[in-house]
Amino acid sequence: MIRGATQEEAEARIAERRRINEEAEKIAGKPIHAWPPFAVKWDTHPSFYHFSQDGVDYEALDVSNVTLMWVTLSELDAVLQAWNLRTAEEVWSIGDKRKAAKVIVHCFEGRKLSPVWVCPTAPGKLGLVGGNHRLAVARAKGETEVPIIFHDKHEPAVVSLFPARASVSRASIIAGQLGG
Repeated sequence: MIRGATQEEAEARIAERRRINEEAEKIAGKPIHAWPPFAVKWDTHPSFYHFSQDGVDYEALDVSNVTLMWVTLSELDAVLQAWNLRTAEEVWSIGDKRKAAKVIVHCFEGRKLSPVWVCPTAPGKLGLVGGNHRLAVARAKGETEVPIIFHDKHEPAVVSLFPARASVSRASIIAGQLGG
């Protein structure tokens, strides 16, 4: 039984997961040009940040101390730790193919992706807390800007890694107006 759900609600959720898994199976491993058409859309509302960490319940995540920032993919790639880097062609060869395929189904059905969650791991480097597959699909689709989120306590370390953002106001960075 799914926590807090009636029998009917639990069965409906299970059926929906099954449907998505079946659709994902049809996509997994296909080259990018054979993917169904879709645009990558991001949901940057804090009420959806819990999706950025797989399996975390909404109630279990305090988003009051989380910062959102838009960065270019090239900027992010320059500071990602080596094991989080993928090329567009590696969407299937690294990580879980099923998760990447489910991201594609999610986008194809018009739903939005939650931001990529990062944290400092070493001087000058960030690691992905959540979003490997979202980032891989966005990269494969040719996205140039992505939203990242991180705990406020990491803000000085994270923001310092994006010097092109230094001339942009914090409000503009959060609003997704990269400029600079």
